[in-house]
Amino acid sequence: MNKQHKTETLRLIDSYNLDITGLESIIKKHGINKILNQFNNHDDFLKSNASTPNNSKLLKGAAKHNGTICTCDLSPKLIECFENAHVSACCELLRDWQVPPQLLQNDGMKQFVNSAINPTLSNNEKMNEVSIRVHNSDAMRTAQILKYLGLINTNKKFRQLSFAAGHGNRDINGFHSTPEILPTKTFGANNRTESLSFYNKVNKPEYVVLIDNDPVFGQQYNLLNSEQHDWILAINKDANIAMQELPDTLNNKNWKPVNLILGLRIDHRMIPDVKYFFSQISTLIGDSADLVISIGAGHTLDEFIGRKKKILEIFNYLKKSKLSPLRIQMHSGKTHDEQRQKPSFGLLHYTTYEILYCKLKKKMISS
Repeated sequence: MNKQHKTETLRLIDSYNLDITGLESIIKKHGINKILNQFNNHDDFLKSNASTPNNSKLLKGAAKHNGTICTCDLSPKLIECFENAHVSACCELLRDWQVPPQLLQNDGMKQFVNSAINPTLSNNEKMNEVSIRVHNSDAMRTAQILKYLGLINTNKKFRQLSFAAGHGNRDINGFHSTPEILPTKTFGANNRTESLSFYNKVNKPEYVVLIDNDPVFGQQYNLLNSEQHDWILAINKDANIAMQELPDTLNNKNWKPVNLILGLRIDHRMIPDVKYFFSQISTLIGDSADLVISIGAGHTLDEFIGRKKKILEIFNYLKKSKLSPLRIQMHSGKTHDEQRQKPSFGLLHYTTYEILYCKLKKKMISS
């Protein structure tokens, strides 16, 4: 195993352990039964929660605080939101695993996880699968926060445009998954729970357009387009060029207008001109669409600062356009360096630091 491979392996193990430690804390706090009640039919739980008066009050409160929610200053309702999203993310990390509940209650998961994934990480293919789970779980956390707050409709059939899409796993298998935790019971006199089974069900969008200009994805995108995925279009071009061509492409495919624009942990340099970017988006959507953009740590502090500045620029543009964007900041710290070192979830290499959500209105961004 070379040095780079070993470093990445240790990071993946640390990332797993950090998130699973959070899961253990949540289960200890609330008890397994409450978690099972929320996750045996999670879509129903989200639907009932999204319509509560507390959610409306929470979002109105955020609007009064310059449209910002921060994990550094949480109400009980927001704590529940982030805990729910974290358990959801762990359903991807533990997908198709059966876990003895006593391990989750007694700090026994670290050894369990290490024994499960350590043997796989000497194999590049298996290591890639673990890496995909870690990245998908982060996308899942983003989606579940927005669903919990009632901003993303769990019943909606999405017609999705994803830029900075990478392999596309996060944008499909991460963002559109429904988590589930089910008990497996013994047949003894007490009918006790023997293990907890973790699942994720992917809810296929109506269609997805994936855009990424990195040539490393060229072969994979060609493969996606050549396979029988009539609901996926993968474009390995610069986003500006791709979006210029997309109106005709969508029309030729008889695809309805886009209703979800997704950019997960974007590179700030891909949107040099915010106004022009949204004028292009306006040609692809109907009367309205959901916009979700998030940022990660970047490879350096300068890149992190660039991402923070870009998301603020987008936020200010949307406000100036008389829309109601919402920023969800998931870090602590005052300086940019402190913020980058203190994400609310996970390791800086794999986690989201800020989410921007906005319900776009075509007439507001088309000028």
